[in-house]
Amino acid sequence: MEAILQVDELKLHFPSSNVEATPLVKGFRSLSANGIIDGCVGIIDGLLCPIIRPRQNEVGHVRSFFSGHYQRYGINVQACCDHKLRFMAFTCNSPGGRNDRLALRNWRLYEKIKKLKLGYYFIADNGYYTTRNIMTPFKKDELHKIPEKLIARDNYNFFISQLRIRIEMAFGQLVGKWRILKNPLQCRIKKCRMVIHTCILLHNFIINDNMSNNIDIVDEDETSLVLDCFNENAHTFTDPRSLSIGKGYHDLLVKRIEDNNMCRPITSG
Repeated sequence: MEAILQVDELKLHFPSSNVEATPLVKGFRSLSANGIIDGCVGIIDGLLCPIIRPRQNEVGHVRSFFSGHYQRYGINVQACCDHKLRFMAFTCNSPGGRNDRLALRNWRLYEKIKKLKLGYYFIADNGYYTTRNIMTPFKKDELHKIPEKLIARDNYNFFISQLRIRIEMAFGQLVGKWRILKNPLQCRIKKCRMVIHTCILLHNFIINDNMSNNIDIVDEDETSLVLDCFNENAHTFTDPRSLSIGKGYHDLLVKRIEDNNMCRPITSG
């Protein structure tokens, strides 16, 4: 594992500029029906990696690693992926008993996400708060809160779920390929993190190897779409159109879907 973790070519890469974000936005847009969801940079979610009961001299508060939801000890692995199911970043710094909202705030990546300007965001599930830079589905009570917006908000939920499923697919491939992650890891916490990190790097390596002849091409028009999407020098918006809360842009996406007459497919039965 030590050898794999030291290979520079395998290191994870999170976009740090508008140029690097361009193919991500373009890629997610291509996966969205009629490109209706535009501006998505990545998908975030958490995975509970099961472990044996940690020792108190390792972690201090052993109980914090026990997940009441899954009824087992584990590490809350927060990760984000791109449209090709490759992991761009991850962290194993949160115990299994910590929820995804707190685990994300404990991740240094959260500060980078906050630098995204209006119109560029990550998608996550309802385990996270909606912010200016993180779009989540409407919860059931929000769907029914305003009856006249029920259909429009339900359509929004469908279309962002088309993209959100990518992180679930990425986790599924990760655990399916590296089955050591399915059962409690039989090692110390530090070694557990190395195992997870190694598996993630190999996961990306396999995807890159399988698509080695498929090269993303970025032209000038596409680059202009995300021009200045990152504010390099501050943690707040400088765009005068910026909104005070995430729900504002939430509703702008709903309106965009509505204005384009996009709706959830009708299924029989």
